[in-house]
Amino acid sequence: MSGGLAENSRGVALTPERDIDVVDGHWIATSSEPWLTAGQSGLFPAGAHVEIRYRLGVHDDPVRPILRFWTVDGPVDRLLPGPVAGAGIWDGRVPEGATRVSISPVNRSGRFDFRLESVVRVSSARLIARGFRKSPGDALGALACRAIGYGPEYERNLGWATGFTPLKDYAEWKAVRRRPIELDGIDAPRADPASAPLVWVTIDALGAAPAAVEATIRSLVAQTHHGWRAFCLGHATPFVGGDARLLAELPTAASARLPALALSIKGGDILASEAFSCLVEYNARFPMADFIYADEEFAGADDRLWPRFKPAWSPSLQSAAPYTGRMIAAVARDTAIFATLSTTKEIAPPPDAATERVGRVKRVLMRAGEPYPPARAVAATHFARQSGAVSIVIPSKERLSLLKPCLDTVLALTEAKDFEVVVVDNGSVERATLAYYDELEKSDRAVRVLRSPGPFNFSLLCNEGARAARPDADVLVFLNNDTEALRPDWLDRLAARAREPGVGAVGGKLLFPDGDVQHIDLVLGLQGDAGLIDRRAQAEAPGWLSRNIIAHECSAVAAACLAVTREKFNAIGGFDEELRVELNDVDICLRLAARGWRCLSDPSVVLLHREGASRGGASLQRISKHGGDRASFFRRWGRIDRDDPFFHPGFSLERLAPSLS
Repeated sequence: MSGGLAENSRGVALTPERDIDVVDGHWIATSSEPWLTAGQSGLFPAGAHVEIRYRLGVHDDPVRPILRFWTVDGPVDRLLPGPVAGAGIWDGRVPEGATRVSISPVNRSGRFDFRLESVVRVSSARLIARGFRKSPGDALGALACRAIGYGPEYERNLGWATGFTPLKDYAEWKAVRRRPIELDGIDAPRADPASAPLVWVTIDALGAAPAAVEATIRSLVAQTHHGWRAFCLGHATPFVGGDARLLAELPTAASARLPALALSIKGGDILASEAFSCLVEYNARFPMADFIYADEEFAGADDRLWPRFKPAWSPSLQSAAPYTGRMIAAVARDTAIFATLSTTKEIAPPPDAATERVGRVKRVLMRAGEPYPPARAVAATHFARQSGAVSIVIPSKERLSLLKPCLDTVLALTEAKDFEVVVVDNGSVERATLAYYDELEKSDRAVRVLRSPGPFNFSLLCNEGARAARPDADVLVFLNNDTEALRPDWLDRLAARAREPGVGAVGGKLLFPDGDVQHIDLVLGLQGDAGLIDRRAQAEAPGWLSRNIIAHECSAVAAACLAVTREKFNAIGGFDEELRVELNDVDICLRLAARGWRCLSDPSVVLLHREGASRGGASLQRISKHGGDRASFFRRWGRIDRDDPFFHPGFSLERLAPSLS
């Protein structure tokens, strides 16, 4: 049966709009972008500010929903916070001329449970006041945009000012969003309990206080999924209470029921009541996964509660600073796993595990009894230099004050011997610039100048430079003319990473002239279409899960410094010349990834980048600028910005440093 209301859609009434069937009272998405309509008259008054609260079932992937306002000028989309802690909350303005509202809660086909709990009108004065408490500069930008009639820009600045919570306030943030588990409603189990795998747990109690171990046991007994067994290493008291699921010894090969899910935790770790249910449901939906990990929380040295949100599978990060933690289950298809469970060894996927074999539940399912030690910087680790030529392509026009320091540092500081530089000039006419080019071409330095006049098109300039590169150069490095080399090994490290068979685009750490971070990697959807995470962080600060000091997978890196082998570059046709100014770097990274070559950021590659030291007036910049590039990008990729796999949906898209959504 299709159409109509689902039985579990309490709260604000919702009706299927597109790509949703209703079967036995449940919504079934038939595509990766299903839509519901919130059709009540007056629910979203045009021009009003509203607060909406919503939630997904605990077994659904808490991706960021898309809220779509239909106006006389076309649809206007807003990305909502991912409801990772129970409910999601969004404050914002309904666009002028809005006639109806749609919402896309999930981004994959199959059953889902979603509830729009409430829509409440709030005053703009209240939101602005909140913005001044959180981010005065952005709140002031919002007021300025409103004063000059920049409606979309006002909404954007207001989101920057209000749409986040500092990580230090995680406990309060979580308390507002937490909802009781509704086993007979939105959180009802979907997998058949009779055929669901048993969950086998080893509790490492060595050195743990009895009270801590007993707290762990209580969290097991409180699980909503009852099919589990537990064994305790180094402690006798857990078996007080008589629960038959607390075993004196692990099963033998003859008694084990396989397949099973196996966990190894420590005394003092506290599991969320839905932890086993979430793991079992994920296993039922994605049976190919060999490992399933989830988020955690922990108490810091100040007793403040902090989240440990985790990205999608990042083998480079895992190999240097294992991040999957203890909230991870191995799918036991034979009895070998029980040998691991009988020791204090923690379960972890090998760094070379295939992506489809490592699954992730984007919810906090455990409070760790002890925090994880911080990772140490590995920026000075050794690497294997490789033979092969490199061509560095630098688009440029005039701005000799930028280009000359760029070339001087590249030529004087770089240890690599076999490289050339191709400057692609976009129609310079100043005498000083032309004289400098003549000087370069007459010198014996490995620099060539390629003339490419005409309207500015960054993608075209890069492609022309790549075509003009030395035939024997197997690596292409695209570099902005406002960068400068800071470390002699930068090019060797970049080229070595690019030559790895499974790697596509590679970027590094770019610093402002004052030493703060300008670029680590790009996050899809951050402050718009794609943004620079941890911009303005201290250069040596470890960042989220130490990703600012350790090589890690990401969705995209900036073309200010981007390396790729010529073979892979040619295989995808280079940069998309339809994207003249914006998002061309994100696009090429995504197209490489679509061919199976993962994008990598290596913070041991360090350069200076003289990009604007602040947002450079972005608070007053029109969103419509370069709108054609954005339209082309989203025609190709759809709403890919709602779910960057390497940026957790519990993080806000409004801030350049990780903050709660």
